Amino acid sequence: MYRIVLILLFFSTFAFSITTITVTYPVQQYFVEKIAVNKVYVRTVYENLKKFNPDDRIFLNRLSSSKYYFIFNLKEEIKFEKLFLSKNSNITTINLTEGIEKIKNKDGDNPYVWMDPLLVRKIAKNIYEQLVMVQKEDEEFFKQNYENFLKDLDELYLEMRDNLLNSETYGFLAYSDCWDYLAARFRLKVYKNEYKYLNIDEIPDFIRFARKENLQKIVIQKDKSYEIAQSLAGHIGAKIIEHSIFSHEWRSNLFMLTRKLARRI
Repeated sequence: MYRIVLILLFFSTFAFSITTITVTYPVQQYFVEKIAVNKVYVRTVYENLKKFNPDDRIFLNRLSSSKYYFIFNLKEEIKFEKLFLSKNSNITTINLTEGIEKIKNKDGDNPYVWMDPLLVRKIAKNIYEQLVMVQKEDEEFFKQNYENFLKDLDELYLEMRDNLLNSETYGFLAYSDCWDYLAARFRLKVYKNEYKYLNIDEIPDFIRFARKENLQKIVIQKDKSYEIAQSLAGHIGAKIIEHSIFSHEWRSNLFMLTRKLARRI
């Protein structure tokens, strides 16, 4: 009996000693786990990219009970930060994009820096340094994983560059700022427009513009209306590429995006 109590006490102590981190999206969970592996426990607001239910008090209490909230400084994360602080005044917010020079857009800083694998090196550094601060005893473990992750990021960059190097694609049509960092890194042009069905009188100008710029690819977020993209692509004979920017499968998704961009129609 005494032995059982000791075992239970050990596991309960371990459960309470492990650092718990809340993140917003699975892509952030992926980055943290590449360095921390199982040395921290990660809770995700949009688990498996499911819709967040603010009325689920049990789930909300779990999220807000973490010691840290790792963010990309997205607008919605400011809202979550306030919500978590209202439940737990001790939760500390860490901006993983700190120190990264941002592209400016009409709304201020473009936050989608993780679309560039070389900028993710800085995100990885921020994660590594924060993990070492909170769990110094695991520094060597974190360091080894961090260095391996940097190598993987460099390999991904080279794979993406090779995909696009001999491609005839010099630009693509997009309806959000999500891929600006990708385009900047690989010297692609991003042509933006409002994501809506075109009026009849808008179609001729759209076709002329697409032909002039040789636009053959339309990139959309996976959760956007495919029908609108289909309508636009039909006018110019373009290929639609869906990309999930928040997915846990960040590496394979980013690689496949450049592969599809490079592919001839």
